Amino acid sequence: MGLGVRILLRSEIASAEEAQDDDKSELHVPEDVPGSMPNASWTGNLRAIKWIDMEDKHGGCHGHYVRGICIYGNGDLKWLINSPSLFANKFELNTYPLTVECLELKLRERTLNQSETAIQPSWYF
Repeated sequence: MGLGVRILLRSEIASAEEAQDDDKSELHVPEDVPGSMPNASWTGNLRAIKWIDMEDKHGGCHGHYVRGICIYGNGDLKWLINSPSLFANKFELNTYPLTVECLELKLRERTLNQSETAIQPSWYF
């Protein structure tokens, strides 16, 4: 459940303000979609973000910080996978490609396992 409806790549957005507008347009997810959060709101833990001034709460950033926000690295995968958040903020595909690829595979597996339709072997990569 949670993280997995959409991973926003840093290269897709020009600024934090544009990212918020982009997220809002994609928040409406049908209830029957595996992993959806139809009752999500813009308050609370909608977006998984590691702030530099909150390292004592999240265990630090295993990528690097830009303007006080963690750009996720491989060491952040467990935290991201266990996050109840709908979105994750931020990734750099050119710098940490395995972080995005591993997270994508894990979320795909989670989504397929939540399906009410029997999983077909051809669905796996």
